[in-house]
Formats: sequence, structure tokens, C-alpha cells
Amino acid sequence: MACSERAGRRGADTDALMQLGELKQEFERAKQMPRQLRQRVMDSEYWCTVCFQTHEQLMSFLNALRIPPCENKYIDGQVLAQKLGITLPPAEVRFRLSSYVDKDFQKLVDN
Repeated sequence: MACSERAGRRGADTDALMQLGELKQEFERAKQMPRQLRQRVMDSEYWCTVCFQTHEQLMSFLNALRIPPCENKYIDGQVLAQKLGITLPPAEVRFRLSSYVDKDFQKLVDN
């Protein structure tokens, strides 16, 4: 989620419960996916990590690219490539990455 508009607002616990409910629904949808599609959705080979020596270096990097500081943990690779002037090959993605459901989170929701 981008910078949460809900942060600091009353009812954060209610919002969190709503988000967990939505997450549980996504888990249920993922369970219904065909095996091949489920494997593609859960594949972790499409991301990488960039590390800096300090938080200040990270913030300088993000500021130079005009990436909001609240999005400093997970950056959309297509957005980063565009900002760096890199053309990526097209990809046919027939699933929503945001629908991915982690089995450990599912356990938390079920309990």
C-alpha cells in the first residue's frame, strides 16, 4: 500500500481488521487458481534487492528519482526502469501480483 492515508487516524484497528479480511479473501481466491498459475504467482524469481551503506544514501537515491520515501521497501521495477531510462521487454502477466497470499499470513488470519 502506498503511504497509508489511514495512519494516525482513529479506527486504525478497524482498518487493520478490514485489511486482514481482504487479505483472507485473496488467500481464498489463490487457493482456487489452477496449479500452473498458482506457481507463477508465487514465483520469487522476479525481484531483487538494492542495498546502501546508510539510510541517508537510500533517501538521497529515492529523492533523486522522485520516489516517495514511504515506498522505500518495495519499488515497482517498471517504475524504477522508466525513471532510469531503461526499456524493459514486454511481459504478458495474466495475474495480479497484489493477489499473492503468503501461507504464513494465511495462518495468522485463520487463527
